[in-house]
Amino acid sequence: MAKPELVLVVFCLAATTSGKAIPAEDLLANGDFEQGLEGWQRLKPPGGTIEVVPGPRGGCARLSSSDRSGSTYLTQAVDPERIRGKRVRLRARMKAEGVTIGTYPYSQAKVTLVWRDGQGEHNPEVGFLYTFDWRNVDVVWPIGEDCTAATLSLGMHTTTGTVWFDDVVLTESELASEELVAGGVDEQVYDDGVVLHVDGREFTKVDMRPAHAPTSFEPTPDEESRGFAVFRTENPSALFPGTVPSRGEVVDSLQLLAAPGQYEPVAFAVFALRPLDQVTVAASPLVGPAGAVIPEAAFDARMGRYVIQRVGYTSPDYCIVPKLLIRSAAVAVAPERPQLYWLTLRVPPEAAAGEYTGAVRVEADGNAVSLPLTLRVPALRLGRSRPWMLFFYESNPKDAELYFRDMREHGMTSVILAQVQAPLRREGDRAVVDFTTSDAFVDAYRKVGFSDPLVYNPFHDRLATILLDLFGLADQFPAVENYGETIRTFRDDEYPESLHATYRQVVVDIYEHARQAEWPPTLFFPVDEPNEPADWRPAAARLEYRLTREAVPTERTFCTVYSIPMMERLDPWLDVRACPVVPLVTDARARQEAQDYVRRAGGEIWGIDWPAMWDDFWRAREVAGLLPAKAGVTGMTAWTYYSPAPFTDEYDDLRGEFKHCLFTYRGADGELIPTVTWEGIRAGATDWRYLVTLEEAVANATGPDRERGMRVLEEVLAGIPWRAEAGLDWGNDRATQLRAKMAEEIVRLQGAR
Repeated sequence: MAKPELVLVVFCLAATTSGKAIPAEDLLANGDFEQGLEGWQRLKPPGGTIEVVPGPRGGCARLSSSDRSGSTYLTQAVDPERIRGKRVRLRARMKAEGVTIGTYPYSQAKVTLVWRDGQGEHNPEVGFLYTFDWRNVDVVWPIGEDCTAATLSLGMHTTTGTVWFDDVVLTESELASEELVAGGVDEQVYDDGVVLHVDGREFTKVDMRPAHAPTSFEPTPDEESRGFAVFRTENPSALFPGTVPSRGEVVDSLQLLAAPGQYEPVAFAVFALRPLDQVTVAASPLVGPAGAVIPEAAFDARMGRYVIQRVGYTSPDYCIVPKLLIRSAAVAVAPERPQLYWLTLRVPPEAAAGEYTGAVRVEADGNAVSLPLTLRVPALRLGRSRPWMLFFYESNPKDAELYFRDMREHGMTSVILAQVQAPLRREGDRAVVDFTTSDAFVDAYRKVGFSDPLVYNPFHDRLATILLDLFGLADQFPAVENYGETIRTFRDDEYPESLHATYRQVVVDIYEHARQAEWPPTLFFPVDEPNEPADWRPAAARLEYRLTREAVPTERTFCTVYSIPMMERLDPWLDVRACPVVPLVTDARARQEAQDYVRRAGGEIWGIDWPAMWDDFWRAREVAGLLPAKAGVTGMTAWTYYSPAPFTDEYDDLRGEFKHCLFTYRGADGELIPTVTWEGIRAGATDWRYLVTLEEAVANATGPDRERGMRVLEEVLAGIPWRAEAGLDWGNDRATQLRAKMAEEIVRLQGAR
């Protein structure tokens, strides 16, 4: 499960464009559209419109489309002589309304520079979805030495909605300096930014700060005197170097709402007004009803460590963010780099309902501020959450208990036990499974308190191939590489009939062993992502899921299959289908299509996402709870939980073809170090748990209580916007407000019983 079929292009990057003046070196004509569409070519389907309309700074281009069958674009040729072998910087201002994923997963609004050489066509691009107000785009693209032609395209690729463009500028970048900064790492400084060459791959530093972010801060006399201000950002992943708080983000107190047994963070940042040598943060005990005390030890005090982070799974861009949450200690804080603090409180399961008070003390170089902290513990009992599990790739069970406990504490209810966990050997006409490693993982699974069904993928898409190898038939079939492993491919009805019974025997043995060893209920998962019709996977999936159903007709299966047409090709043999959750909440129609399909086919649809590819707290929170709830899926999974590795190399995330997608790392003492993204997963899983608890409370109510509870539940779900309607006001604060609304109604309904 190392790469998703649905990968959205990175959203727009922050820029520093200001004013309307076009630099002398601009390679485009009429990028401000003050001369209408002069210099631009139009490409549009029958449902597309392109026109120049008034904008905030004069004229701007507006492109609309109601036809997903074609693309609506403005294009302009670029002189290849000017950009050949150089880096070019594209800056623009852009606005969007109602842009949804269109005909294909990559169907979005786009800015693309298509250039050609003797090897073919290259398409560096930036893609955009949904609705947002005017924002800046700033991106740098390297152009090959053999470039023969180039065209800039602005518009809508096989999707619908409306986009506006203005102040489009394309310039050459000039090299200012170059330096070897680490082993295999060369840094180049251009007039428009920094580029790293890491082990032969090129990465561009991007400024991810929002275009509307403040650039200066006016401290109060008290703040000036102590040398710092304390503030909170709605998305702590957006705490980039150079971040300046607005006055509205500065806090003088902290509030929490958390149920008994719940994990909930207190997150804030220290903004230094001058260099600070020793900054410390500490929470006091919390005192509540009848003198009840939640001790200081209930807080897990951590702080953000800035690291170099790749922007996306295959992105050539990087930024610097406080990704890792290391143990809190006394540190120096510079004015240009705010320090993130993250205090996770676990409310004791036996905590009495009511209000608890305490404080968080922030001290810097002898000056301090004490922030009153109020915790409200509602009189409610959170119910069980929906199934929520991560893909887990590890073949050594040594630290499985540590990892599984970490997962459980972050809201997971089970795991997808992937990779080769069950070696096979041949004994006559039988294939014998060695369950030693699998049993060790299941033992760790039980020790941490997991009890939900276990998704079991022991052969990593290779059971059919392994049987061909064991019985000497592999050479009859073509081979492909599948994430470092050999897969034998075949078309429908080509797999040897003589091995069908052996395959069924292996599946029967798995379930028989699971029963005898008292495993939890198990969903067999033989083939991952059979989504591309021309790939080897659909034929393998049809064979293996059919044989599995024949072998164990009453047992359940699991598959990551991402479209209804592909699901339908496996319908007779599928029970749980995991598909990307974001497209299901594009609009009401997308969700309804999925629900109608489940009613026809039976079984369940779970959601899936790839939050570790993006390392963003809000994205992780959203896809972990509120979006699955909106989509109506019955479970959720994500890729992936790899064995946590030590973070020893500042350029770790840039080494290799793909981003290193880890939710946790290991410290020098072996302790787990969470990422801000992992904490986002926990926050989202908690949101969903509140919603499930509210649903159960409504179901158990009667009469007017039930009617009112149903209205509140509908209001909460309506408060989660469809992706096509999500605006700038949709984020952590609104999500937290929805959670508080659910808590209030749960208390009322549970108290009425």
